[in-house]
Amino acid sequence: MKRGPLVMMMLDSLADAYVRRGDAPFFSSLIPGGRYADIESLFAFEGIMAAVITGREPDETGVFARFAYGPSGSVMRRNPLRVLNFINRHAYYADGERRDGRQNFPLVKAVRKVLKKYWISGGFNNLTPYGRLPLALAHQFRYSMVLGAYDRTLQLNGFETLFGRATREGRGGLFHYGRLADARARLERTPDLDSHALVFLHTWSHLDTRGHDLGPESDELRAMTRDCDAELSEFLPWLQARLPDASFILFADHGMHPVTKTIDVGAHVRAAIDGRGPLVFVDSTAVRAWGSADDLSALGEDISGREGVSVLSEDDLRGRRAYFPGGEYGQLFAAADPGYVFAPDYFVGYEPRKGMHGYFRDTQWLRPSLLWFGPAFETGPAGFTPRVMTDIWKLAVHAMDAREGNSR
Repeated sequence: MKRGPLVMMMLDSLADAYVRRGDAPFFSSLIPGGRYADIESLFAFEGIMAAVITGREPDETGVFARFAYGPSGSVMRRNPLRVLNFINRHAYYADGERRDGRQNFPLVKAVRKVLKKYWISGGFNNLTPYGRLPLALAHQFRYSMVLGAYDRTLQLNGFETLFGRATREGRGGLFHYGRLADARARLERTPDLDSHALVFLHTWSHLDTRGHDLGPESDELRAMTRDCDAELSEFLPWLQARLPDASFILFADHGMHPVTKTIDVGAHVRAAIDGRGPLVFVDSTAVRAWGSADDLSALGEDISGREGVSVLSEDDLRGRRAYFPGGEYGQLFAAADPGYVFAPDYFVGYEPRKGMHGYFRDTQWLRPSLLWFGPAFETGPAGFTPRVMTDIWKLAVHAMDAREGNSR
């Protein structure tokens, strides 16, 4: 039997807790017609999507976080904005914005305006809006994976992706990132939509963004979740009418935990900017560092003594499938417990966080939702209960009617 397309929808930040407390009534109404699981998220950042599309863990794909150590591959190594360090090297970031609440220096405003208008490619635009690094450090980091090009990512580290599998079968895949209204407009302009083996939509990112600001327990975020769910209640029936033979996998990549405490590591950031001590990268719920054994030992001793912090051993990292012998993602990993965040986070500075997705310890707040239904799942996979993020790949492979296993 020739199966219709597989539609995968990543509903960013839709925690199982949101579903259980009734904040997504339309999504919940789909559960009786399919199968539902709350699964465990993955100890990774950008590596979650890589795991979903390959079925492999971060230590296999080589994708863990958005930024890795690699001066020779840094998109910022020749960026002229770096000369602005002499103005205020602590406050200007790789996107040229001030993050301390004051107005930009006029020269920076002028440079930003010119670059945004005329510099179409290169480090400046490649680092916005997805990350802000102190200019003194930005040239030491490279991307581990470029966002928004998954349908052109046919292999990762030798592993075939779902899009590669679809292309190999001659049917192809489509990836769209953004709001559902924009996705609908694009899909309406795709006349051969039913010829695709895979349609992958990543949406609801605004729910994730606002979840950090508002916190998952807030009335405002609960209302926003219901609005997203209402939007889904209009979009999904339209897509099902357009693709009547399609099967669906709806999932989240993580949940959102209430934040109650901040761990200030600003002294270590300032030292790194001044060229003292280890190079550090602060990623909300993780501090990653590179340096001499003595420097790393001193850093680990300091932050491991803080409430809500664990410095992860090699065995810990191996157990979480996030050990990288080359140290590209960190020679030292420190993880914050759920409810804690590090500051200044390189993505938001010292802005207060009321919610944070975390990947270091499983709680009900952090467990993502997973729902699958449609013709491809009317038979098999028999007795299969997804438990972790990589199991989503197994569901997708079944729905695409491809061989089990992954080629290297």
